[in-house]
Amino acid sequence: MISLDWPGGSPENTALIVAIVVGAYFIALWFAALVWTVRDIHSRSRDPVTQLVFALLVLAFNFPGLVLYIVLRPTRTLEEAFEHQLEEETLLHELRSVFQCPACDEPVEHDYLVCPQCAAPLRTPCRHCNRPLEADWKTCPWCAEPSATAPSPDPPPEPEPEPVATTPERPEPSDQPVAQES
Repeated sequence: MISLDWPGGSPENTALIVAIVVGAYFIALWFAALVWTVRDIHSRSRDPVTQLVFALLVLAFNFPGLVLYIVLRPTRTLEEAFEHQLEEETLLHELRSVFQCPACDEPVEHDYLVCPQCAAPLRTPCRHCNRPLEADWKTCPWCAEPSATAPSPDPPPEPEPEPVATTPERPEPSDQPVAQES
């Protein structure tokens, strides 16, 4: 008869070895979950209190704490949040750069002089280089010509004439005899 020996020598020793291996495995998983949680929360939040609370949650409750962390953690990493913010700012900038006709609200290009839909005047051309000028510009930025809408510079005030001293007019003697009344 062939006798089979227990791998650990006895069933109790084998159970102890299996328990140690399984326990070490679960401790390694617990530690790995803790390390992953700490790394993940550092990439999602700068708040040290939040980081500590979630690390303690996983440390104290093991896998249920990990599941709770996954449910409660911030949805975006800091990098993703920054990229999302940049995308939003870019989109807002692009939306602001789309010009609309003030009369009919149709989109127009920034260099149109009139709206192609309703013919409303949008800008005036420069008198010198014909480039479109904004209404509030005083000078063409391309050729430095004063704008047609810019007020012309005031001429220097004319000097007022100096008052001339006047003397009462006296009749000049004439060669003709003066008739005397009697």
